[in-house]
Amino acid sequence: MADRAWVDRYWEDGFAFVRGVFSRPQVAELGGYFDDILAQAAGLRAVTRRGLAEFRVVPIGGLPTLKFAKWAASLHSGLDHFRTSPELLSLAFAVLGPDLRQITNQMHWKNPADEVSFQMHQDCTFRKPDAAYRNLSRSFMQIAIAVDACTAANGCLQFVLGSHREAKQLLTGGYEGWEGNAANRSVLERFPEPVLAVMEPGDVAIWNAYTIHGSQPNRTRHSRRLYINGFARAADCDHGVRVTEDGKPLALAWGPETRWDVVEER
Repeated sequence: MADRAWVDRYWEDGFAFVRGVFSRPQVAELGGYFDDILAQAAGLRAVTRRGLAEFRVVPIGGLPTLKFAKWAASLHSGLDHFRTSPELLSLAFAVLGPDLRQITNQMHWKNPADEVSFQMHQDCTFRKPDAAYRNLSRSFMQIAIAVDACTAANGCLQFVLGSHREAKQLLTGGYEGWEGNAANRSVLERFPEPVLAVMEPGDVAIWNAYTIHGSQPNRTRHSRRLYINGFARAADCDHGVRVTEDGKPLALAWGPETRWDVVEER
């Protein structure tokens, strides 16, 4: 963590990779938690909510498919521990400071032959309303932990270099699937070819709210899993839950007054 070169890369490129943040034993532990949540989703045929948690089951090729799970940390103490781990929070502190809110908590699977993909999109599209996200280009970041090796063949993330610099929404649509890129071809052609987020288990990818990113389907016989947590500087954000105060983690708590983004596939 002492090497701050990744922070400079983040601001310059709109994304950065930090290698070896989590140890192999930690990653194996996290992988077990993914298995726990996948088992809970077995048999679901549509989007299903359990308290704060949401199992995003959508039809792909006519089959109900778990595309991702939101806020499973509210159901699972192990996942809750990882979202507030010193390894993860130290990265957020380096960019946003010690007082944070958490906006996203997502588990992403790409299992063999499930055809899960995400069209190129920007997270700013979903950080609404604008009044709830002040100074968005410098006050919000996503952090993804690689649970499995991430490669071009298994649908690793792809980031468009420098696409954050205009600090505005450039793309239309949501995040449905890779085929959705056709609607934004003229914009995407303005930029260089995406950078592939090739990672080993325990590596971390970090990106800006305005950075264009997406991912293709997994074409291998092995899973590709990511644990994604999104943080915002508390003073600049009204949504989500407080996760730290003066650098100290807080227990996960929410209620009727908690405001969340409305994020649906469109």
